[in-house]
Amino acid sequence: MLAAIALVVLATVSLSNRKQEPDATVSTVRDLNSHQVRLYWEGVLVRSPASITLHRTEVRVNGVGRASPVPPDTLGANARLAPLLRGNRMVDSLVRAGSDYLEAANRYGCEMIRRLNQVVLSLKHNRNGATRFLESRAVEDVSTRLEVPPSAVSLNGRILRVPLAGGGSLAQSLDAPDSVLKRDPCAPPSLQQQEAIAKSALASLLSSIDDAGPRLVVASHARTFVFTGSDYEAASTEIATAQRIYSQEGAEGVRRHCRPFLLPVETLLLIARGQEKP
Repeated sequence: MLAAIALVVLATVSLSNRKQEPDATVSTVRDLNSHQVRLYWEGVLVRSPASITLHRTEVRVNGVGRASPVPPDTLGANARLAPLLRGNRMVDSLVRAGSDYLEAANRYGCEMIRRLNQVVLSLKHNRNGATRFLESRAVEDVSTRLEVPPSAVSLNGRILRVPLAGGGSLAQSLDAPDSVLKRDPCAPPSLQQQEAIAKSALASLLSSIDDAGPRLVVASHARTFVFTGSDYEAASTEIATAQRIYSQEGAEGVRRHCRPFLLPVETLLLIARGQEKP
């Protein structure tokens, strides 16, 4: 039995030589039947053979590329977030300006990361080599800039940790490189980052297909799940259950009934939306 795993493959992947599509940088074909693989790519059940191509920032399997995202459970998220975040000055200000709690929570998280990085960057460039000075100022500066009590800020092994409203925390190293600290945490990924994500997704997908033994592979640009043995049957049942519930009760029914499952609810919803099989 093998539980669901997210595969990250860093090694170079060998691909067969085939005529490439006009804008494809990589093209290969896999016989899913001979590999004993049942494959879902971006929510779509793939028929064998699987023609797999890389188009710079997108992997396509039998012509299926990146799926449109599943609409978030806005009403449910707001109901859960409101009692957790109400009373936070930044969140309350965003809500008064017209944001719902889901949007406000995302903007609040981005701003807190940005502020923490700015504080660490400022400390790095004003310490004049005095490590002791840097550490003594860190807690005070973070508390002021992020509007949290000094007692809530911890510094352990040169890692600053700050609590977030609603639970959870942020952490940043005092030795983080400037390039990391200057990066906008809420900016969309650059072209280079998108290409790297697509290459990683391709490597993970091919590795999952080429492994030995019968298995269920549920893959997307974001992550890859592989199920074998009894988990193969369990995950297949989960998919069938989600499809049935979706047809009867819609997305809310899947969110209500399909947890805790081996596959995340958003992945099950992607499959249950019933995209046309390639």
